[in-house]
Amino acid sequence: MPRKSRCFLGLFALSAAGLACAQSSLVLFGVMDASVSRYSVRSSSWDGSGRTSSQSTWGVSPSGNLASRIGLRGTEDLGGGTSAGFWLEAPVTNDTGGGALNFGRRSTVSLAGHWGEVRLGRDHTPSFLNDWAFDPYTVNGVGVNLLAVVSSNLAISRALGTQATGTLTERLLGNGLSAGTDNYLRANNSIGYHLPAGLGGIYGQLMYAFPENNSKRGRYAGGRLGWTGGPTDVALGYGESMLGTFNGHKETIKSLNLGGSYNFGPVKVLGELSQVRNARSDTNTTDRYDGMLAGVQIPVGLHQIRASIARVQYKNGQGTGDASVNKIALGYVHNLSKSTALYSTVSRISVGNGHNNPGIMGVTPLAVSSPVIMPQPAYSNAPGMQPRSALGADFGVRMIF
Repeated sequence: MPRKSRCFLGLFALSAAGLACAQSSLVLFGVMDASVSRYSVRSSSWDGSGRTSSQSTWGVSPSGNLASRIGLRGTEDLGGGTSAGFWLEAPVTNDTGGGALNFGRRSTVSLAGHWGEVRLGRDHTPSFLNDWAFDPYTVNGVGVNLLAVVSSNLAISRALGTQATGTLTERLLGNGLSAGTDNYLRANNSIGYHLPAGLGGIYGQLMYAFPENNSKRGRYAGGRLGWTGGPTDVALGYGESMLGTFNGHKETIKSLNLGGSYNFGPVKVLGELSQVRNARSDTNTTDRYDGMLAGVQIPVGLHQIRASIARVQYKNGQGTGDASVNKIALGYVHNLSKSTALYSTVSRISVGNGHNNPGIMGVTPLAVSSPVIMPQPAYSNAPGMQPRSALGADFGVRMIF
């Protein structure tokens, strides 16, 4: 057996112990995060009848502070400043221990050098990364970025609306749809290019994802360009996802966002502006979702205080009724060590004119408001009822390894 092959076999068997060969490395990594959580939602009538309805639940949930995951990544030095690498990362539902192990979080192989990095496979979309990077809660737990929840709900709602065959569960699973796929959070079949380091603080990436079938469903194109220097970080992101072409008509979701942060030392300030457009040629209309988020992270010794406010305004392309949703979140993290922390987060959501768009603007404290994907209390959909408000709370522990 060639020496290099023996080297990789030894790495794979002993990666947990951190062994490596001279020009190669293999790392096992992950996060385990669990919390005791409370979610509640409230519906009210908009037909003047004065009816109300509420649902709530307690439970143990994963990913209240960071997303629970397990992964394996490796690199090989090819010489001349060039390296090859792979990255396999799987979600972990540690609240139940169930679910088949899959690498839906990331599955890429890459080549990198002084010219940058090229990645192939399933990876985060550039248009999502501002929602993550400039959210004080990094899109986790009940404090999750409101802009991200609305974008996830839109991707799910329109993915189902443009795929009319099979049961709801079959349509969800058959299309690979999960908490924010259909090219909002991640894209399959993608080619990505990342700028190299050493460009005076400039960073960026481009991505193209091939469609799944002849309807061009799943095609994505986007990019992100940013600059970081000292306490400042700012980035602009754009992405366009094709939901498909049907009977001569097409539907796309176009996302544009601008995010930034500034670290004053005693406090880090973060913010984002976002506009998402759902363009449908069959009705010749474009629905619009205008969002803003502002937040802070305040370190105090081993402690960190986090807070954010956010708003999304829905503009109906046919002029038949708008809607809005507001969110406020407050969190606390106590670091027991570099890898282990205790945390708590509370949030409140209020919905205005939710009957105009309940499937998307009726957001809950979770990252996705669909009970089919994430079991949770649901708003009443009885005639004349509309989403009104929601509350969420997480109390948990997180370990990084």
